[in-house]
Amino acid sequence: MEISIINGSPRTGGATGTILREISDALANKYNVQVSYYDLSKLRIEACKGCETCYQAGECCIRTDEFEEVANNIKGSDGVIIGSPTHGSNVSAILKNFIDRGHFIVEQALYDKKCFSVVTYEIADGRSTLKILNKFFRVSGGALISSLLVKTGFNQNPLTDRRTLLQLNKQISKYYRATASKRKKSAFEYIFNDLIVVNMIWKRYFKKHPQQFRGILKSYEERGIHPRFLRL
Repeated sequence: MEISIINGSPRTGGATGTILREISDALANKYNVQVSYYDLSKLRIEACKGCETCYQAGECCIRTDEFEEVANNIKGSDGVIIGSPTHGSNVSAILKNFIDRGHFIVEQALYDKKCFSVVTYEIADGRSTLKILNKFFRVSGGALISSLLVKTGFNQNPLTDRRTLLQLNKQISKYYRATASKRKKSAFEYIFNDLIVVNMIWKRYFKKHPQQFRGILKSYEERGIHPRFLRL
């Protein structure tokens, strides 16, 4: 079992990173899971150009940084865990760019992968950020297994709070069991992603522009996902 963990905080040792490192250690040491851990702030990632070349070619046009290799490693994993602090009622800027550069959503790159969201906040709107991250997982085709929302002070260790630590351990256990058992996504997630987002909304647009999205259609066919979608 391979799990990718992405720290979307610009502060590698901040509250978000502290929680994600605890998750990484628990999965690797307690459950013997192979974990790949990525601090986005340490990666050389250029800004998304919004050119949509990835929809045609199936890969990003930017080849001057290390991002595409990292993204492919993440897409090849069994599960994805992403954490972000709350910046302006949203995920961090580096995480948003990561999501855009990865062309995860239209590619359905997280299809049936087990997902775990972690959000920290200091004052307010942590739930708004968690909602954004959870929606990203579901629109990308993932199965959301665990979520953790933590309110903590600046430069404080969130794991000194016993209730937070207990909740974290509970979510880690839940996440591991679901991933190990290869549990499929829920009926709600299937209806929301497969039927509504992909087959009702995207299919109509893709039918009008098949060449523009030929890389995406090829990816669906190779992975055997969204067969209804392929019958344009």
